[in-house]
Amino acid sequence: NGFTTIELKANFLGTARDGAVACEARLVHGGRTTQVWDAEAKHEATGKTIALFRCT
Repeated sequence: NGFTTIELKANFLGTARDGAVACEARLVHGGRTTQVWDAEAKHEATGKTIALFRCT
């Protein structure tokens, strides 16, 4: 089974010129036919948030 994205919003807040980036996502709404997810990407060394995402 596949899926499609209805909407994807990205806010880029900073940069990571070196090191690793970690992303954590959480389910905001899990319906019968749609889901909404929020994700946050952080620079692992500094803990600084570099991007926020919302996907439907």
